[in-house]
Amino acid sequence: EIMPSLVGSEMCIETATIYELWVLFNTPEAAPWAALAVGASVAFLTGLACIHLLLTMLERVGFWPFVLYRLVLGTVILVVLT
Repeated sequence: EIMPSLVGSEMCIETATIYELWVLFNTPEAAPWAALAVGASVAFLTGLACIHLLLTMLERVGFWPFVLYRLVLGTVILVVLT
């Protein structure tokens, strides 16, 4: 089951994106298409590199550091809240 708040937030993001694109296409001055293309390309390549590095790290180290981090954080939260 998908949480309604998740669906609502995605709808807000999509609506905002469509609105911003509509404003961008309907402005009288020229849009900086070259800068937008460079920014999108750099973001895409950076995302790919981060995913590759994360998967490489998970192959070498595994999930144990994450498990230990969650156990320590959970213990600290329980101690602070009680």
